[in-house]
Amino acid sequence: MQIEKEIAQLIDINDLPDNLKDAAEICGIEAIRNLILEFGGTTIVIPQLKTFKKPIAKYVLGKTPNELRKIRRSLACTDRYLREIKKSMGLN
Repeated sequence: MQIEKEIAQLIDINDLPDNLKDAAEICGIEAIRNLILEFGGTTIVIPQLKTFKKPIAKYVLGKTPNELRKIRRSLACTDRYLREIKKSMGLN
């Protein structure tokens, strides 16, 4: 494993494919090196924010209609979707 770590330390952002370059700019090259070492060859799907129902349900509690409208626009979801999330979490 030591050899792999030493080689990974030599990976520069320009060595990465385009999709990982974007991730390295956001998360840092060290995070990408760690992902390569731990999960190299694995396909990882990163879900959209709007699929995390519990945090969304917590966030929308007590929001005004105007704030909810902004949230819907930001997440590109419907009022019904937000209601269903709240209902599924028992937060009517």
